[in-house]
Amino acid sequence: MSDLNNPGVLRNSKMNVRLIFQTALAYYQTGNLQQAEHLFREIIKAAPKNFEAHYYLANILQDTGRDEEAVQSYQRAMEINPDFPGTYYNMGSILKEKGMTMKL
Repeated sequence: MSDLNNPGVLRNSKMNVRLIFQTALAYYQTGNLQQAEHLFREIIKAAPKNFEAHYYLANILQDTGRDEEAVQSYQRAMEINPDFPGTYYNMGSILKEKGMTMKL
């Protein structure tokens, strides 16, 4: 796994981004949120328009109580893929819980 901590490993390779994404998703699904967050952030650096990385990063931020950051990540995910309902649902949950509203 040491290669995953090398910032250059993701550069210029969609295949590497996909492999790192699968690793990040596995971390997320097994509850290793710190490692998953690190990898999703690295993916976003290498591929800023990767909807899934923004979406899962937002989920982690929400799960760990960083709601303002989560809303920002959900908003970015919506900009990339406005057709995925899960993003709206999750962000709506945060906004409702905090008594907030926003313009879409």
